[in-house]
This record gives sequence, structure tokens and C-alpha cells, in this order.
Amino acid sequence: SIQPSSDSIVIVSDDPTVSPSASPTLNEEEEVPPPLEGDRVYVGCGGEVFLMNIDCDDDTATLKLGANPRADRLLNAENVVLEHENRRKEKENSDDAVKKEKEEGKNENYQNRAAVLRLAGLYHSLRGAHTYFMKAGTIESRPDALVNCIHYEDAADLVLKVLLREDAQRNVFLGCDGHPITREDVATCALESGCFDDDDDDSEGGQKHSKPEFTKSEGPVGRRMTCEGTRKALGWAPKFTSFRDFFDKETNKGKDSFAEEASPFGWNHSSKTS
Repeated sequence: SIQPSSDSIVIVSDDPTVSPSASPTLNEEEEVPPPLEGDRVYVGCGGEVFLMNIDCDDDTATLKLGANPRADRLLNAENVVLEHENRRKEKENSDDAVKKEKEEGKNENYQNRAAVLRLAGLYHSLRGAHTYFMKAGTIESRPDALVNCIHYEDAADLVLKVLLREDAQRNVFLGCDGHPITREDVATCALESGCFDDDDDDSEGGQKHSKPEFTKSEGPVGRRMTCEGTRKALGWAPKFTSFRDFFDKETNKGKDSFAEEASPFGWNHSSKTS
């Protein structure tokens, strides 16, 4: 089986607004960078590369380059990771030592193990869309606009699954829990979980945790993301099956497994003790 190299590389980009220079493209004339040992996975934003208001999965066609500047930055970065490995291998194959290996049959089963992992909206007990919604007061959006989610722990597990995969035929993966939730329900689930007091006043601005007012009734609803191809290829399933499941008072109670055991709701972000 494939074992993770000590030099395995995880390239993370969760900010599609970064400068275009952070995600360059490789021209045919450019010299291929020095080879990197180990597997590589580029982790980026999933939703930005797809059309709005569609159902999308691992195999949905992305936006074409030039259609959206934010998507362009992500797609260019993905292409660099995937194409770099192919071009590096092509250059290696021109070396005499590699030619000899190929003649001896040692190099005939090459697979490009570089990969791209597109993630839905990340969250844990103290970070995610819910923490903003509960403090925002007013949000210029429709309440039924969709949010696609994946817990940080499930995302980390998925990165390892990609690095450890034995079959490298698939190079592009999508990570989400497969249960889109509306913006209004994101705030409602968090508030009703018991993890956050309505009278909590711990933010710098002194805002209380409360259900926000959504000011629009029109506009894009968003995407519904599923990832059956990724689940099947990697034998993966999220520990937290949905955002609602994570904050369920009877099951997970909004508690991250990496949180302090002393807190009944994670990182002591509630004044409640039971």
C-alpha cells in the first residue's frame, strides 16, 4: 500500500482573493521547477469554480478560464499542481538513467499522484459561517441561500485519504458533507444547540448571539454540492454527516474531538456547564 512520504506536501489556499501572482500558469517556454519528492495535494475552495445555482459534484465541469477572476486564480493554481508533475516526469524521462529504468520495466506504471482537493465551507465549533451570522445582526442576502459545509476534522481526514490513495486514476476530488443548509438554518441550528447563550457578550464589539435579519428575497440561491465520486474512490465518509448533525443537542452537541474535555460544548464558548 502507499505510505505517506515524509516530504508529502499539502498546499492550502482558502482565499480566492489572493493576488493572481500567487497562482501562476506555466508556459511551454518556462523551465520546470526542481522535482519535489513525495505526493502533493492542492487544497482550495470548491464552490468558486462552478456555475451558480446548479447541482454539482466531483465531475461537474468547471467555469472556463476568463469567466470569473476569482475562479481563474483557483483553476490556474490547480493546473500548476497537476501539470507540473506531468512536465517534471517528461523531463525526467529524457534522462539516461530514467531511460534505462524504463527499458528494464521499472518505470512503466507511472501515475501522476499530484491531486486537487476542492472543499466546501469549512467550520468547527468556533469558526465558520455560523459565528458570523450570529453576530451580524443584518445580512444582505436571502435567508434560503445555500451553504455547503465540511467540518475541519473531516477535511483533514480527506486530505490524508487523498495522499494515501492507492489508485491515482482520479486526481481531482471534492469535499463536502452532501447536505447543503440555508443561511437562516445555519444560524438557527447553532443558536438552538445550547452552545451559545443568547445573552453572550464576548465579542469585541459587544454584539449578542442572535438570529440575523436577512434583507433580500431575491438573488442567487447557490449550489448544491455532493461528492459521491470522491467517497467511492477513497472509501471516505464524513464523521459529521451535516452541519445540523454536528450541532445536534442529543448527539455531537457542537463538540470538536480536539476540544478540551473539560468543556461540555467544545472550547468553553458557552457559559453553560450542563
